[in-house]
Amino acid sequence: MKNKLHRFFYKPPFAVPLVQFALRKEEKRSFDTARVLILQMSGVLGLILNLILSTVKILAGSLFNSLALIADGLNNLSDALVSFVTIVGIRWSAKAPDKEHPYGHGRIEYLLSAAISFLIFFAGLSVFRAGFEKVRTGAEGDQLSGLVLIFMLLSILVKLWLFFFYRFLGESLRSELLISNSRDSLSDVFASSAILLGLGITALGGPNSDGWLSLAVSLLIFREAWEVLKNTIDKLLGGRPSPQQVVRIREFLNGRPEILGFHDLMIHDYGPGRIFVTVDAVVDGRKDLLTLHREIDQTEEEARDKLKLRLTIHMEPVLEDDPIINGILPVFESKLAELSPAFSYHDFDLMGEDHHIIRFDLLIPEEEERSDEKLIAQLRQNLEKDLPGYHLDVRIKRNLLGI
Repeated sequence: MKNKLHRFFYKPPFAVPLVQFALRKEEKRSFDTARVLILQMSGVLGLILNLILSTVKILAGSLFNSLALIADGLNNLSDALVSFVTIVGIRWSAKAPDKEHPYGHGRIEYLLSAAISFLIFFAGLSVFRAGFEKVRTGAEGDQLSGLVLIFMLLSILVKLWLFFFYRFLGESLRSELLISNSRDSLSDVFASSAILLGLGITALGGPNSDGWLSLAVSLLIFREAWEVLKNTIDKLLGGRPSPQQVVRIREFLNGRPEILGFHDLMIHDYGPGRIFVTVDAVVDGRKDLLTLHREIDQTEEEARDKLKLRLTIHMEPVLEDDPIINGILPVFESKLAELSPAFSYHDFDLMGEDHHIIRFDLLIPEEEERSDEKLIAQLRQNLEKDLPGYHLDVRIKRNLLGI
């Protein structure tokens, strides 16, 4: 029984087949096209369920004079609007790039997520106002009847299932919009549970507590609205990519034999399916240029297929057997380690007519407290004795992605 419940909620019925359909490779259907279809189908399912819940609750609440059912039904009606926005918005976000939007329209999903956060907020505000009014006036709530109990429990179960359904699809298809929908469904679970709990306490002879419970639940709903809005703002402002995404890219690049190392990884998010990545890759400078170019092209194509992103690689050829550089590197690396073993470097080269200018990029952890000027001064001081006559041309970068 426990395993069945786990499968029902963690991998809800219909969700797994839909994801498998979206992810399978078909000659006549691209991943992006399948993804849009699945997201729209999930929106249609949410629209139908919310309309059914809303209609039944409002009719039953009107017939049996239950304000709790009517209020919950109106809340489901706003959720149906969220589902409709999902259906329409997904189609907009999938529009091909055009002259005004050369990187596509994928960020429309993020804008719609922001809109959903405001809908969640207003739902919480409605719960807060109702609870505050009951606390202020001391008004008694509805009586718990068999009908109210059945509809409330049914609503909680359906919304809980929708929460897991949307979350599973949202994480599988990397859709911020569906993840926002899942949080919206969870806020409804909170609201309906508070109403039901308050009615139950009153029915058992306890104090009329549904007003206070409504106030407490409204705070949870406000928190959900803030989380949705915060995540959306981070996406729109170019926030830090997820650690999982960075790990996937890093493992992919480390698995390419032609890439000896890489740095300056930058991830630009223009919406689902519109992820652009640039990176500097260290390659063997002794190899034929055309051969290297073909290998890098193949790597970029595989990244599109396997990672679903647009990868652009800047080749950085190095000569690993340069006698002058190899004579300096051991001293340089030991002095760099004295500053901090967490420091690393790249783009090391000797410049100038007499090759006495040491140029490199210094990569330091983001939590490093010493200023750039202080670090450069300390490194110059460390190198003066062991490498006399050499001058430093250093560019300091903070490792914000943890690579």
